[in-house]
Amino acid sequence: MVYFGGCHPEAGPLVRQMREQGLQAKFFSGDCVVTEELVTTAGGPQFTNGVLMTFGKDPRTIPEGKTVIEKFRASGFETRRLYPLRLCLDPGYRCGL
Repeated sequence: MVYFGGCHPEAGPLVRQMREQGLQAKFFSGDCVVTEELVTTAGGPQFTNGVLMTFGKDPRTIPEGKTVIEKFRASGFETRRLYPLRLCLDPGYRCGL
């Protein structure tokens, strides 16, 4: 397994180079690669199939987060784009998760 602590601009080319050189180790990274650009910077889904990534739970869906979200909204900050579910799910499906 290769754990990468960076973001998609570097992760995409790295995972592509790994695959092009025949390295089939699992590629694992954090939420900085949970973007559609990971697939683009890697050169396509044929390189990102099987990539593993982690990300936190949407704070709008947990009781502890609702109080914080309400405080943000009361101060005029709209949280609907804070952690959109689409951001998490679409790239995951495109990456073969």
